[in-house]
Amino acid sequence: MCFYRAAGGPHSHSLPAITDSTDKGVRRNSPAHEGPRLRQLEGRVNVSEQSNKALLEELVRLQGELKGSIRRNEDTLREEREERLILSEKIRAANNLYTQMMMRMARAEEKIESEHNTVGTLVNHTKQVEQALMGNQQQLLSRREQIHVHVERVKDDIEDMRESQEQLQKNMRALTDDVRTMKSKHEVQTVQFGTLVQEIRQRIKKIEGDTNTAVSTIRQYLMGSIRNLLQYAKPINMMTTGP
Repeated sequence: MCFYRAAGGPHSHSLPAITDSTDKGVRRNSPAHEGPRLRQLEGRVNVSEQSNKALLEELVRLQGELKGSIRRNEDTLREEREERLILSEKIRAANNLYTQMMMRMARAEEKIESEHNTVGTLVNHTKQVEQALMGNQQQLLSRREQIHVHVERVKDDIEDMRESQEQLQKNMRALTDDVRTMKSKHEVQTVQFGTLVQEIRQRIKKIEGDTNTAVSTIRQYLMGSIRNLLQYAKPINMMTTGP
């Protein structure tokens, strides 16, 4: 059997041709039978050529589509490769950024922990200072109360002394009036009341001495009270103006 090989490359299809039996039949048959048979063979050959031509065209078209598909696939693969490279770069950059962020977060956590410890120390110190201030305030209030009581006592003593001084002044005025009366009587009865005048003078001297003594005692008591107040006031000033 013979074959016709169609053009179109290694993928071309081989089509069957007319067998040798036709030639043998031609030789055996008479010329009267060769015409229709040849036309039948020519028709079959034409059909086979048209089929081969259609197959070749389809093969060429499929080869073109295959080349286009291969080209598109190669372009797609190249684009995907480029995209993968870009994505890898982005992933690498993201990983680096994530690592940097984790390092920053670790440093931030360490800083926060340090600041937390510092704040705790400051809080404890503040509590200690508050306790010390509360103790000092209680001592200050106690001393103020003591000073207030002492001042009230001093005021009472001063009031008593003032009343005593007023009473002494009244007595002195009364004595002075008596002395004046006696002096007027003495002018009239100088001789009769000479002895009485001497006694009165002695009494006046004694009263003046008692008055001076009382005034000196009052002055000393007041000075001592003022010194005591100043001694109580010094610790309070030191506490209020201290560091």
